[in-house]
Amino acid sequence: MKNIIINIRTAVAALLLAMLAIPASAQEYVNTLTLIEQEVKQVAVPVLPAFEYNPEPKCVSDEVFMSAATMPEFHGGEKALIKYINKHIKYPRYAQDNNIQGKVVVQFVVEKDGSIGEVKIARSVDKDLDAEAKRVCKSLPKFRPGKNANGDSVRVWYTIPITFKLQADDDLYESAPEPYNEIYW
Repeated sequence: MKNIIINIRTAVAALLLAMLAIPASAQEYVNTLTLIEQEVKQVAVPVLPAFEYNPEPKCVSDEVFMSAATMPEFHGGEKALIKYINKHIKYPRYAQDNNIQGKVVVQFVVEKDGSIGEVKIARSVDKDLDAEAKRVCKSLPKFRPGKNANGDSVRVWYTIPITFKLQADDDLYESAPEPYNEIYW
């Protein structure tokens, strides 16, 4: 390791003169400087190696993030996601017969490759509605994965609400199958 030799005579002398009373004569001043020079000849200061800046190390853990620099995205966007869920969801017969309705909030992990990982219910309405919402989310095709600030794919939680709503008989359209189910944010 290299050493930089710094002569600090002037700095130390100024400091000592500031701390001590200024000597009465010039000879005392010269004597003081000579003593300082004899005691402190040279000071070695180590030179540190160059600092390498690494803003964010490569993510080697399997940590699941709540948000990312680029959030996961369903191919085709949110409208396509809503369309997919509306097309594949089936209103459970028991919930339909007992007029059970409500909003189920589902959370799932979008993996580094875009596939769907763990699926859980964040807000429950009924066990049958929860199970159906979970089933549909597990069947989702791959997303565009989330990315961190470095552009590396990361695991990210994704949350969607799925509203189960039964239509009244007079509100049904001829083209809509009974029961009518819709999803919206």
